[in-house]
Amino acid sequence: MAFSIAAFLALNPGHPDVRQADASNLPFDDGTFSTVHAVNPFGFNPVSSETARVMQRGGILIVSAAKANKFRKISEEAMREAGFELVSSGTGVHPDHLFGVMRRADGGEIDPTKIAYEHRVYRRL
Repeated sequence: MAFSIAAFLALNPGHPDVRQADASNLPFDDGTFSTVHAVNPFGFNPVSSETARVMQRGGILIVSAAKANKFRKISEEAMREAGFELVSSGTGVHPDHLFGVMRRADGGEIDPTKIAYEHRVYRRL
């Protein structure tokens, strides 16, 4: 079943701030963002040199991911190579990511307090 990510997330796909892009080639200038959020990123690693490229030095990357998600953790070496350091980590969805309603692919609601999530906060070096 094909669907629009923007529509699924109840975003206005025509809004100039909504962009769909390849995570390995982001359509933003270097140093554009002071904060970047990644919520359960499947299919790409948000702790990457490409994410670092679009972030300001000292910027914060917040990642919340299900424990089953292979991108919820990254090795110390890979994190440093990408241009980040770990600031903090914890269990559950990061408080900044508790907004709106989380949904499964079938549209059913997810109670974020009852799923096995972890979060990590990184600083761009």
